[in-house]
This record gives sequence, C-alpha cells and structure tokens, in this order.
Amino acid sequence: GVSPGLLNQLNENYGLYLGGMENLSSLSMNKYLSGLVGCLANVTLSTDYHIRLITHATTGINIQACL
Repeated sequence: GVSPGLLNQLNENYGLYLGGMENLSSLSMNKYLSGLVGCLANVTLSTDYHIRLITHATTGINIQACL
C-alpha cells in the first residue's frame, strides 16, 4: 500500500503492532466486520528492512502456525 501525504518514515524503535482488536465492528461503526483471516509471517518495509514476525515477535495472542 501507499500512505498519502508528506510522511514517509516508520519509527519502530518502541515496537511495531500488527494485529486486530476486539469489537472491531462496533469500534469501526460497522465499517469493518472482521479482520485479517490468513497468515502473516514476513513483512518487508521498503526493500531492505525485513521482519520475520515469528522469530522477532516479543509477544503474541491468538497466534497459530502458518500452513
């Protein structure tokens, strides 16, 4: 994806949160009914910053193995 505007950096010095939230439908005023269904194992930011989510994660809730 692309973020519009002047900001083009991600500061993850204190961690990067990837995940969902409880009561997504009520908090988004029914705009979203469910979150990600699937597997998220690796993330690449730009072309040179790779995050292996399973090995670099500090905590996790409701995590299952990717098939």
